[in-house]
Amino acid sequence: MSEKIVYLMRGLPSCGKSHKAKELAQAGGLICETDEYFHTQVGEDPSKYNYRKELQQAACDWNFLRFCRAVEEGISPIIVDRGNSRSLESRRYARFAVSHGYRVEMAEPDSSWWQEIRVLLKYKRLTKPALYEWAEKLSEMSRETHRVPASTIRDWMDKWKWDLTVEDILNFEPEPEPQEEGQSDTDPDPEPEPAPPIQQIAPAVLEDIAAEEPLQESPILKPGERSPFL
Repeated sequence: MSEKIVYLMRGLPSCGKSHKAKELAQAGGLICETDEYFHTQVGEDPSKYNYRKELQQAACDWNFLRFCRAVEEGISPIIVDRGNSRSLESRRYARFAVSHGYRVEMAEPDSSWWQEIRVLLKYKRLTKPALYEWAEKLSEMSRETHRVPASTIRDWMDKWKWDLTVEDILNFEPEPEPQEEGQSDTDPDPEPEPAPPIQQIAPAVLEDIAAEEPLQESPILKPGERSPFL
């Protein structure tokens, strides 16, 4: 029996991640992409990208459940086409795959412009002006799909870890939240906080509230806002 494998895609917007994912999936594989939720599970036209911010967590959970089912069925290869990084979201994909006997590998686009950008990212302390020029170009290229602003792409470039490994993802632990001044682990429980405003209510709750709202097609992200396909 051949070895089962999961590929975690990496790359900036409009650099060819989806194209590479399709190549990897040609041999009977499956692509798990969060964006597909907004094509097939929202709206009536699968050709349209009906993104709704309040459904983002539902989309992430839907994609992970689809991934888990594919792993349990033994499908290979499975390509996780999202912005994989040192995060809890990426970690749960990697750990679930490893726990079921899969080998996990990183995969990047083959496009010529990504090959140039990845080198610039490796030496980003010296190449920031060139990278920021690319951010403008990639933003322009993304206008037909996710409409990612250049400011968001620049932020991802600044945080990019060029030598990220699968082990980095598997062993990721979030930084502990800093304690407030004057508070220790032995302090009594603080006063209960007031109920959060509606903007802070969990997406799962907002989903029911927003069910009657009209669909919005491919909204432009605000500078610094997280892309829906990460």
